[in-house]
Amino acid sequence: MKSTLILTILTAGLMLNTGCEKQEDKSVMTSPAESSNKLSGAKTEIQKTAQAVVEDAKETVSSYTAKAEDVAKETVQSYTVKAEEILSEITEPVTAVKEKVATYSQPELMARVEQYKQSILEKKEQLSGLTSQLKDLSMMELLSEKGAALKEQASRYTEQLSALKERYGIYIDKLKTLGVNLPDLPL
Repeated sequence: MKSTLILTILTAGLMLNTGCEKQEDKSVMTSPAESSNKLSGAKTEIQKTAQAVVEDAKETVSSYTAKAEDVAKETVQSYTVKAEEILSEITEPVTAVKEKVATYSQPELMARVEQYKQSILEKKEQLSGLTSQLKDLSMMELLSEKGAALKEQASRYTEQLSALKERYGIYIDKLKTLGVNLPDLPL
């Protein structure tokens, strides 16, 4: 695109130069004001041409960018990752998860990261609900079986959330090593 712009400017300059040579050959003398007007007009034409080339290049880049984003979305959507798969990974050792992550393609990693993100948000919501239930309990209810059960469940959710975040970080790190721009993925 830059080469097209440069070529256009050089061609316009050559045409202007050729026009000046022809006038010199005919021995037609022009006043400095006329020369200045012609030069100004030529400069304006070159600027218009350059601006048109730049606008065309912007449109082309935008078009290709939009197409690439569509293809990327379709590719990621072609991988279906269920929440159960993600939740089953929290019981696996971190080293095993790292080994699996190393074998995934970029679209599969992106699909899994999206599902991790959803699972983390759901787990946060569940934990928030349990926390508000615990806050609503009286001191006697906190010491009862109901309070103990809610505390135990909140503890499990906290552990699960921590494990999800840790494994999510593994996926994010792998995507970063692949050079993927992650503006909206981290939580």
